[in-house]
Amino acid sequence: MNLNQEQIECVNSFRNRDGNINAHEIVKEARDKASPLHTLFDWDINRVHERYLVSRAEEIIRSCPIHWEEDKKVVLVPKYRHDPDPALHIKPP
Repeated sequence: MNLNQEQIECVNSFRNRDGNINAHEIVKEARDKASPLHTLFDWDINRVHERYLVSRAEEIIRSCPIHWEEDKKVVLVPKYRHDPDPALHIKPP
C-alpha cells in the first residue's frame, strides 16, 4: 500500500510515547469522510463482510487435514495458501 505524505502524517500523529499506534484509533479517525485515511478503507459493509467470510473459510480449509491413501499408505498432504504477490516468486530461467 502506498500512502501519500498527508496520510503518513495522519497515521504518525497517533503514535504514543512508546512509538506504538492503536489500530482502533486509526479506524475511528478514518470513519470521518474528511480524513485523509477514509479512502484507504472499504466502507461497504456487505462487501467487507463477504471478504471476512471467505477469509474465515480459507482458514477453516487450511485447518482441515487432507489424507491421501495410496497403496495402503495414508499420507498427510500439506496445504498452502496462494501468495498474492507475484513479485516474490522466483521465475525459472
